[in-house]
Amino acid sequence: RDKISKGGDLVLDEFEAGFKDARIGQYLDEELKSKPTQITEEEMTLSYKKYRSVMGTAGKNMALAQRPLGEIFYLGMAKAAEGVGCGNEIEDSIKNGFVKIPSWPLYYSLLAEDVKKGFDITLEKSNLYLKDARLAIELLPEDFSHKEFLEFLFLTVEHYNQFWYNKLQKANKWSEFESKLPK
Repeated sequence: RDKISKGGDLVLDEFEAGFKDARIGQYLDEELKSKPTQITEEEMTLSYKKYRSVMGTAGKNMALAQRPLGEIFYLGMAKAAEGVGCGNEIEDSIKNGFVKIPSWPLYYSLLAEDVKKGFDITLEKSNLYLKDARLAIELLPEDFSHKEFLEFLFLTVEHYNQFWYNKLQKANKWSEFESKLPK
């Protein structure tokens, strides 16, 4: 907190608000574990505050929370973090031997009544997040010096998610996951 406050009151306020939002996302996750078959899209979006808030706020504060650059960084980093969240859920599901609760793979698997389709759609969801993240690059000033780095960063997230999805394909855990879905 002391180090962050050196960026000024606005930076500290943004950090504290982001941290509070992240805690809300974590709290909601605990709540959703008690009703895994009833999770809504709105609740999943709120749950993703934990990703959006932490990295989005970090992005905003890289520009000392000054508009428009701070907001552009927030948008890019928040959406990239949500994309990473999808990859994390795939990884966690592989490591745990069941579809993570709560998660986009669980949400989509239950709606589709098909685990493989749930993970396929989760990968598409991650790509939608990354598409939004890449829109932030379009908003940067024409002469912004770090566009290529940001493009590489978002490409890395895309590869991370694809890596875990490919691992899941090879592991062929579909029937195991299907048998362990909450009823």
